[in-house]
Amino acid sequence: MASALKKFVPRAPRYVFLSNEEEFIRFAPKDDKDHTFTTRLLDISMTGLAFVTSKDAAPKKGEIIKLELPLLNGKHIAWWGKVARKEEYTPKNEWLHRSDFHGENRVLIGVQFLDLPAEFRKEIEELVRTKFQELRKRNQQERQRAIMLYILENFWRLVTYIIVTTAAVSILYWLAKPSENYDPKRGTFWGKRFEIFHFDESSE
Repeated sequence: MASALKKFVPRAPRYVFLSNEEEFIRFAPKDDKDHTFTTRLLDISMTGLAFVTSKDAAPKKGEIIKLELPLLNGKHIAWWGKVARKEEYTPKNEWLHRSDFHGENRVLIGVQFLDLPAEFRKEIEELVRTKFQELRKRNQQERQRAIMLYILENFWRLVTYIIVTTAAVSILYWLAKPSENYDPKRGTFWGKRFEIFHFDESSE
């Protein structure tokens, strides 16, 4: 029952970093000051984050680790987190460089922040909001570029379409325009609407 209810628990907005956003994170075991690892940050929210690392460097599930993560304007914060998820990393789209974790088994680590101070939470919230705004702006620019590219590639086709459409509308307007012998009270006699199309059989 509890597992079925998990899907209805709302999650904090989570920003997934793009392939060209090389954001790095440092982490270290709680009681180990001699070993610090640096790796790529995959996503972040106000409640936690995820990163990928090698199998040898991966912390255990349930382990407390210290995190140092980047914020806006070159700022960094360091805080504690608990490993809530650990699994083999098999991305749908391979975006890591070939040199990353070369010859190593990669592991995805999901971390939940522990009692995150309000000021740190506010900084992370601002980071996530800014990243989503940048993403929307990039998507809008991509759409605009796609439209401009389509117009350039189909310029003469569009010009031809406009000319043909304009000509068709003009012809329809001319055909629908009342003639001089049109009487709004009586209408126009059959065959007198467009005399250029009227053929007098007696002339044969």
